[in-house]
Amino acid sequence: MVHHLFSRKNEKPDFPMAQDVPDLTPHEALAALGLLRLLVDAGAAEVYTAAGGLRADGLYLWNIWLSDRITPGGKRIPLREWAARAVCCDYTPDDAA
Repeated sequence: MVHHLFSRKNEKPDFPMAQDVPDLTPHEALAALGLLRLLVDAGAAEVYTAAGGLRADGLYLWNIWLSDRITPGGKRIPLREWAARAVCCDYTPDDAA
């Protein structure tokens, strides 16, 4: 009985995984989550599971709260939307040859 109590795993992760952003390649997902970790560690964002709980595939729905340091008044944005915006911007100069 005691072994069972101490061997139980917490099912709910405390931070999203690359699988939680399936619309991106694994490399893009890891890049987005790395940036998100930096924002969270700096106090500029918070990450939490959405009220809806789980998706049909068993993965958690995640939201990000961007603090007013990032967006005036703060803003909630779904992880998948935020991650796509974070990595899908073209930052190359127009005159790159």
